[in-house]
Amino acid sequence: MITGIQITKAANDDLLNSFWLLDSEKGEARCLCAKGWFCGR
Repeated sequence: MITGIQITKAANDDLLNSFWLLDSEKGEARCLCAKGWFCGR
């Protein structure tokens, strides 16, 4: 199952307001949008 989440609190400011897809079957998280270096790496 895939769940979408938005990070609203984080110690790292680059994660704030980022959007992620969590895949519980594969045990993976994929960043859709973030202001820092987390997406695409």
